[in-house]
Amino acid sequence: MKKILLVILGLILMLTTVSCGDNGKDVAKQDFENSMEALKKGDFSGLKMNKETVESLQMFTEGYKKMTYTINKVTEADNKVLVNVTMKYPNLAEVPAIHKEVMTQLAPSLQGKSDEEITNKSKEALKATIDEALKDSDLKYAEETFDVIYVKDGKEWKVADQGNEAYSKAVTFNFQQ
Repeated sequence: MKKILLVILGLILMLTTVSCGDNGKDVAKQDFENSMEALKKGDFSGLKMNKETVESLQMFTEGYKKMTYTINKVTEADNKVLVNVTMKYPNLAEVPAIHKEVMTQLAPSLQGKSDEEITNKSKEALKATIDEALKDSDLKYAEETFDVIYVKDGKEWKVADQGNEAYSKAVTFNFQQ
């Protein structure tokens, strides 16, 4: 599961690298909006991604459809753009524990299976657990306001590697191990 989160975070960073424009504020704002819409649509065909990355993102597609955001303010200073957003997203913090229980129950049936079969069963079980959680009538949401930090890297603006923990948490639905 940790690998899945790393793949998703990598994609988010890949989605959010754009060429430098005349106005960093406009470029960052447009990039943020485009990235969020791509996640919501689940359309990653325009991006160069391997099969594993696409599969990982597809596990969360229904969650991205439920995510909302509002851009409150965009400021620029010292080769940095801050996109202040309020995001509301499904809180899947309990899913890893549920998935662990499911895998414990499946363990006897996986005895003697190949690594590939075990991996495939684990992915299927995780997808089913996520889908079930997202369809639950008691689905909990989290709402947070934070800055998404873009930095200028040569001629491009990209989401900063450091300081965007709240953003990472939101786009992974608080799905942590």
